[in-house]
Amino acid sequence: MAQIKKDTSLRKAILQAAITGQLISTCHSELDSESAETGKELLDRIIEERNKKLLNEWEEALKKNPKTKKPAPIVPCEIAEEEIPFEIPENWCWVKGKNIFAPMESIKPQGETFTYIDTDAVNNKSNIIDNPKTLLVKEAPSRASRKLHKGDVLFSMVRPYLKNIAFVEDNFSDAIASTGFYVMTQIGMYNPRFLYYMVLSPYVIDGLHYFMKGDNSPSINTTDVDNFVYPLPPLAVQNAIVEKLEQVLPLVDAYENALLQKEELKTALPDKVKKAILQEAITGQLTEAWRKSATIKESGKQLLDRIIEERNAKALSEWEEALKKNPKAKKPVPVVASEIEDDEIPFEVPESWCWCRLGDVIDLLSGRDLEPSAYNSISKGIPYMTGASNFDNEELIVNRWTDKPATISNLGDLLITCKGTIGELAFNNVGNVHIARQIMAIRKTEYINLRFLNE
Repeated sequence: MAQIKKDTSLRKAILQAAITGQLISTCHSELDSESAETGKELLDRIIEERNKKLLNEWEEALKKNPKTKKPAPIVPCEIAEEEIPFEIPENWCWVKGKNIFAPMESIKPQGETFTYIDTDAVNNKSNIIDNPKTLLVKEAPSRASRKLHKGDVLFSMVRPYLKNIAFVEDNFSDAIASTGFYVMTQIGMYNPRFLYYMVLSPYVIDGLHYFMKGDNSPSINTTDVDNFVYPLPPLAVQNAIVEKLEQVLPLVDAYENALLQKEELKTALPDKVKKAILQEAITGQLTEAWRKSATIKESGKQLLDRIIEERNAKALSEWEEALKKNPKAKKPVPVVASEIEDDEIPFEVPESWCWCRLGDVIDLLSGRDLEPSAYNSISKGIPYMTGASNFDNEELIVNRWTDKPATISNLGDLLITCKGTIGELAFNNVGNVHIARQIMAIRKTEYINLRFLNE
């Protein structure tokens, strides 16, 4: 039996909303107060404090060694306009890693044994340290030299797409990590939990993945992390976002697990049984007992007539609006229910049902290709779905983005591949996405349950 992947698209969307400023409203007085410290002011304050500390340490060192070299002052890194991947709220700012992370510290194992954290120690599904190793100091691997602190974030630089990322809790603050990790020790600009959630966002993971090099163990390096740009909200905003995430993410976990159990159950059912159940569903046999006691307020024929009437009203309204700009706008041809001959009907359906053609009741959006210059792989813009490679077991895989979208599918649409590999299906659980010509979108509507259509 094929292993079923957990649907994490909702989690990704929430984390992305968090780090772009869309998760919470900033209308709270404590967040919008003119006296509140902005992200830029926070950055400047921390850098000023670090420079004062360096100067004080240098002055102390001078007492012992008059030739001690004066430290170069820390200055905020300049960020070019083309490095900015998306818009953020006005009171946020962009920073580079070298301004927000403390230099990593090296440490040698001491005593008889020590706790070692390598990539195998991190559970990349729950992003926690759950399999640390206790090693003899005399058998310590050469890579065991990264010092940890409570509140650090571990980011594996080897195959970053595997998401071997974890938050360092107090019980692992004395452990030693592998040099395969970038140990993100924040210096006062970030709520440690906000930093953790930011690093788990698609923007950071996909963005750093872009710099990966090598064949056997493809990796990024510390310079990639240091030069990457990160959004910096005011601390009050960070705290509010963390509070909201820690309310919402447990619910997302429950939802994802329920979906996974549903998919596992569907897969566990023998194929013939599943087909039989679906056949009973579309012929009305599955709900036969229910119909005996149910009151059906609207028959299938009445629903069909209402859909066509409302589609025509919408088309007419859009034409009247178009006339204001172009008096020669062509009046739309009214939609009418297609005639269906007796010899086209494959089986009997309940009395309250009716037959129709799919084109009479759905809105279909055809995709459009973009020039290579119009899309990117650094999370700039909205996702760009190009074909079957974006479909994986009815889940959408995002690997390209565009800030020049033309044909946009909305959240809840049913996407289907129509060229190349034909018939791959997936619900748009991502949000607004641009679709290429290899894909069509059946628009989400109040009239048709797309999950019924999908089955």
